[in-house]
Amino acid sequence: MDTATPLPVLATEVGPPLDYYLILPEAPFETAGHGTVGHGTAGHGTAGQGMAASPDGIVVEEFVLAEDFSAIGLHSTGWTPALSSASALSSSSGPSSSSSSPASAQGSAQGSAGPSGADWWSSRALSRGMRVDPALRARVVPVGRNDAEAAYRQLGGGDLPDETTLRTHFDGYEPLADSAPLHLGSGDVPDGFIDKRVYRILFAKELSAERLANLVTLWQLAPVDDLTDPRARVLGTASRHVSDDVFTWDLRRIGASVAWCVDLTAYLRDSSGSGIGPMLRELRTDMRRQGLIPVTVERFS
Repeated sequence: MDTATPLPVLATEVGPPLDYYLILPEAPFETAGHGTVGHGTAGHGTAGQGMAASPDGIVVEEFVLAEDFSAIGLHSTGWTPALSSASALSSSSGPSSSSSSPASAQGSAQGSAGPSGADWWSSRALSRGMRVDPALRARVVPVGRNDAEAAYRQLGGGDLPDETTLRTHFDGYEPLADSAPLHLGSGDVPDGFIDKRVYRILFAKELSAERLANLVTLWQLAPVDDLTDPRARVLGTASRHVSDDVFTWDLRRIGASVAWCVDLTAYLRDSSGSGIGPMLRELRTDMRRQGLIPVTVERFS
């Protein structure tokens, strides 16, 4: 691919649900291994289950994808029950850096007025901050739509708008790298296939032993390194046939509790690659259910 030619852009992910997050009050608590995020269908359970207090607000996101399914941007919006609550969120403690603090994330709290003075506001800086600021990240819980609906209702918002309406509130766009594939590793295509593509889905936050065990069971991961060794990097590998294509993926730890990633290799028997998008979305959703925050989707080859 000509590196000078930008990748064609899809406006947003078409069809899959949006990503929802609860922003919890600033307080000492432990979420690893429990809370609203579980192993099963997204959005199950009750908002606030296992938490010390009601959330301060909700963040809704959607990745913008290139035609090859790599991520090139992130749309987002935030909601708080009233301007007073928004101010409380914006004044939460955190690093003084304007790029990652909740104060810069919420900004002036001006947005679309809702019930009882509630507002949707640009959460661009908050979405960026919860991926780079450990203190803020500890207050963020990925949830499914059912939990977001329950939290929205609990905070006085009534019925959470449908996803078409939620997209109209997107007022924060964070561009992501949109370079051509890096072409790392072997490009050999096995016999019987016409293309091979490699992707990396990068995640923030740490996996507890319990949630790692959930993924081992869900994906039927074949162990590679010792799961109990904190120095282990490749925790397991799995594969699946989808129509005529074959997908394999590795679960990797990056550094010492720094980040996690899923490396997906797609072996394609036709040029459309139509199964790649749904596969990437499924893996991303599975990791969100275990409490991790997706950062980006890169294509390596």
